[in-house]
Amino acid sequence: MLEIGSLIDGKYKILNEVGHGGMSVVYLAMNERANKQWAIKEVRKDGVKDFEVVKQSLVAETNMLKKLSHPSLPDIVDVIDEDDRFLIVMDYIEGNSLKTALQEYGAQSQKNVIKWAKQLCDVLGYLHSQNPPIIYRDMKPANIMLKPDGNVVLIDFGTAREYKENNIEDTTCLGTMGYAAPEQYGFAQTTNRSDIYSIGGVLKELSSFSELDKIIAKCMKMDPANRYENVEQLKNELEKIKDNGFGSGSYNDMEFGTENNNGESDELPKITLKYFIKTIPGFRRGNFIFMIIAIMMYGMILYAPYSVFIEYKYNTQLQRVIGGIFYMLGCIIPYMYFANIR
Repeated sequence: MLEIGSLIDGKYKILNEVGHGGMSVVYLAMNERANKQWAIKEVRKDGVKDFEVVKQSLVAETNMLKKLSHPSLPDIVDVIDEDDRFLIVMDYIEGNSLKTALQEYGAQSQKNVIKWAKQLCDVLGYLHSQNPPIIYRDMKPANIMLKPDGNVVLIDFGTAREYKENNIEDTTCLGTMGYAAPEQYGFAQTTNRSDIYSIGGVLKELSSFSELDKIIAKCMKMDPANRYENVEQLKNELEKIKDNGFGSGSYNDMEFGTENNNGESDELPKITLKYFIKTIPGFRRGNFIFMIIAIMMYGMILYAPYSVFIEYKYNTQLQRVIGGIFYMLGCIIPYMYFANIR
């Protein structure tokens, strides 16, 4: 860890620690020559597994941010690569994360939630307009800083990536459960609609107002094709909400039983056996190969309790452990895969 009061690179004086995560610590520093405060993100070699891999990710993050300039993004001003650590010097964003706001005050006002959501649409629209487009992939309250002036800034680009047109799927599966789109778990390449899914997750946590329910539901559709086409379209929908500050505004053209702007009916579907089967993970696409694999894996799920509790009931402890491992493989892995297939 950096010592409070120490001087880094001959110009950045460490004032205090302002935050830390799983593999990094963030400090507030002062450039006394320029009389300006900066944030310094430190990743130490001895505190991270596969440091070189992490370092490559950090280099990619900094190179990506250096090319960008937007009011809702921090600027990178310096990178210091030392033998035992990697330091990133960036804008110090005064304020707290939306995660902190949620913990302290609970659900936020509709007026603020809509304001922040539109700002997030703006910054994501900027990222998606790059060539190639930049997909953020880790939108969540902890990565959104709320400044004293009421505006938000997006931080932590550790999982962002450039969209590669010919890729079938992402190389690595990154993101945060509850906010990451299903395709981020390895079944397809992430696109701008993956970030739209994450905005829906953020709105769901920030707000308790029914006016946003339809928007959230569309953002978080399992199939990317059924989400908003781009963040501009999402922002337009947000602007239709009439707000009086207390969540009692009306939402035009999105009433149940009518058609929304994409011509999709909002009426609840008729529950039939065919409809029910299409809701089962692994059967949603109607893909024959997926359905065969699903049947095999569901068979493993049914067999797993038998293998643990009956077949190994009177065997050794080691065999019970082995049975437990097969139970994990038989249940959790199929769930992780097929819960994210439509």
